[in-house]
Amino acid sequence: RPLLSFAIGEQGLYRKMAVQIMGTDGVVLGYCKIPLTEIARRRVQHEAETLARLRQIKSLSPYLPEVLFAGVWQDQFVLVQAPAAGKRGRDRFSGLHREFLEKLWSVNPVEKPGSLIVEDVQRKWLQADGRISQSQRSLVEEALHSAARQLDGLTVPSGICHGDFAPWNTRQDKTGLRVFDWEASQEAPVWWDIFHFHSQVASLLGKDSGCGFDFQGHPASAGAYLLYLVASICDAVAENPEAPRGLQYRGRILRRRLQGCRKDLTP
Repeated sequence: RPLLSFAIGEQGLYRKMAVQIMGTDGVVLGYCKIPLTEIARRRVQHEAETLARLRQIKSLSPYLPEVLFAGVWQDQFVLVQAPAAGKRGRDRFSGLHREFLEKLWSVNPVEKPGSLIVEDVQRKWLQADGRISQSQRSLVEEALHSAARQLDGLTVPSGICHGDFAPWNTRQDKTGLRVFDWEASQEAPVWWDIFHFHSQVASLLGKDSGCGFDFQGHPASAGAYLLYLVASICDAVAENPEAPRGLQYRGRILRRRLQGCRKDLTP
């Protein structure tokens, strides 16, 4: 006799309904994701496949939610997960976050040519161009040119990324960190999860995440950050163009970074 509570996600291409499943005593037994669009269905199915694959890796399984069911139910693909132990993860980036990410990065690491990452982000930009304002369009095009120049001849440490690494997608207790809501990419720059954590905390919570962006002076880190900002602007516009806070923050930071690039080019 489960008790159910429903949360219908924000409008957009990736909209899905989350169902919290409780016993009669109010204890949460699990969460069910029900996609409400075809693109959302593909994303939920991708998450289920990602969890099934990563749970087979011993170093990562403690961080991942248990999948109770993933498959078609009444003509719809659904994903049911057990609740993650602990309280919502902290807003400050800590050693626990770094430890998890380093274990994730160690799975199938690759050195990806910077030029290929620029091409990936350019394709994303072409898909989103028509929904971006003229002022942002000029900013993005300058950022792509600057990133291409900075990454020319360089490789970027890449591998599996969570895709939406943020405090509200983690749980934490004395035994460690649990991470859910995976939107995993297979060969993304590994730093993007850190950039995303920082950007989400700053833009949505108005706080300093304490990430630090310490990449030991890696020559590709600045160009990779520009590409992250462009890619996340494109993603935000595609998912929910009515959510301006994240877009405004990323546009502001992108403008600031490009000002610094222009100064570096001044004789």
